[in-house]
Amino acid sequence: MRAFSVGLIAVLALSLSSLGQVDVLPDSEAYLRAKFWPPLPPKDSFFFIGNGDNHFVRLVWKREGWWALRWIVWRSYIHFDKADLPDCFTEARLRLRFETVVGEKSVSVTVAAVDWDGITPLGWYSQPSPYWSTTISVTSPGWQTVDVTDAVNEAVDQGYELAFMVRLTNELPDWWSATGRREATFVRPHLRFTGCNLEIKVEGLDDATVCQAPGPAGCDAYVATSRYAPLGELAVKVSADIPYEVRACYEVDPTPSPPFTADPVELAYTWSWITVPACPSYTILPGFSGNPGDEAHTYRVRVDLADLGDRAAGEQFKFVINVWVVPQ
Repeated sequence: MRAFSVGLIAVLALSLSSLGQVDVLPDSEAYLRAKFWPPLPPKDSFFFIGNGDNHFVRLVWKREGWWALRWIVWRSYIHFDKADLPDCFTEARLRLRFETVVGEKSVSVTVAAVDWDGITPLGWYSQPSPYWSTTISVTSPGWQTVDVTDAVNEAVDQGYELAFMVRLTNELPDWWSATGRREATFVRPHLRFTGCNLEIKVEGLDDATVCQAPGPAGCDAYVATSRYAPLGELAVKVSADIPYEVRACYEVDPTPSPPFTADPVELAYTWSWITVPACPSYTILPGFSGNPGDEAHTYRVRVDLADLGDRAAGEQFKFVINVWVVPQ
């Protein structure tokens, strides 16, 4: 072996940058309606509606005699496919555009997250129990925005279906009134996500030519006297508003034949050298705290010539070091 080149070191930086705002529409919607004739148990019915139709949460009552008060309650169920959610988000809000508010100066509406698949029929006694809920006050037509970040995160973390049940907070009639109604009608329900800001910038590294022994011009390292070929410095900067982790691996072209005896790429942060594995394996870059904010570190990079094995004269390899950041 007279000389071979460990050269054309390239850097590929993969980044997840700010997604801005992403809207996700429901894939299944339904009403649950229950009719009450006290002291008899409620009778109910269930039916689906299409996206874009009016939704309503409603209470209608009528006194059919001093001894009997009948009332009907409507609840709205809205299901979202978790496959439609963005990979990374910092905030999720359920948006409902109310068009009518009837019966009071303001109508209290409860929004609850439930484990409903959007397919299974629901009855009054078979409704899923909420695992998260909040209450809003609707005073006039217009958009109402509900922060459902915790509910969405819980659905993802616990493997729940992502669905919301919207109902009147008070579903009991005014007992002294012979007839009446209380309702809030809304349209265009959707989830609005604020995407993550997670960016990475990578610079540096140089080509290196390795020769068998001192003598030829243009050699950066010699097999006879050096074990390592220096490849310069790798500068990595991360800007994030969420916790993160920085990872690295390498690719080589052409595929060495015979193969390397071990992964030859190493990098150092401070004084300790670590091996960078071949992709798809990876190593976590040391130094980064993983906390939101701006942070930058520089790493020295080299190739361990002993790990290349016995190479033929004139062989040349291109190493591509992939550096990327992932949310935690």
